Amino acid sequence: MRKFLAQLFLKYGIISVFEIDLRWKGHGLWSYDDCQNQVRYTSPTGITVTPGSFITDLGSTPRFVWSVYPPEEFAPAYIIHDWLCNEKCTDQGYCSRKEGDKIFYNCLIIVSGYLCGCRASAGKERMEDVSGVKCTLAFQWYKFKCWTIYKAVRIWAVLKGLK
Repeated sequence: MRKFLAQLFLKYGIISVFEIDLRWKGHGLWSYDDCQNQVRYTSPTGITVTPGSFITDLGSTPRFVWSVYPPEEFAPAYIIHDWLCNEKCTDQGYCSRKEGDKIFYNCLIIVSGYLCGCRASAGKERMEDVSGVKCTLAFQWYKFKCWTIYKAVRIWAVLKGLK
């Protein structure tokens, strides 16, 4: 199991913080304050994304979908993606919509590893499995959810003519 987790984080990257203090602003909007718990994504190739404070809609998903895909569930991934869509840049420079969507998918997978009970020490290669075999079964479900969210995001981008 530890080998599986190590491969997961080596393949998709690492997110620094999973528990985020968001404030509900109403009308589907949330306030993310980077002073509380700063989210940072680092890819296996060294690309980093460090969002600043901003207002996010956590995925632009309609409310009727929230029961299956609650926006808070993947909050770190949504924050990183919304930041990339708004600012169009990583810490290293410009980022296209397609690149941002790929980073978003990687973040969804990483958050899934966390949600199914697999924890990682931020910035380190040492992984801890805290729930055994159930973790891999749960991870397969989360990975399917990630794929459907990612595909919906890509279809939306193509329909809107975003590159």
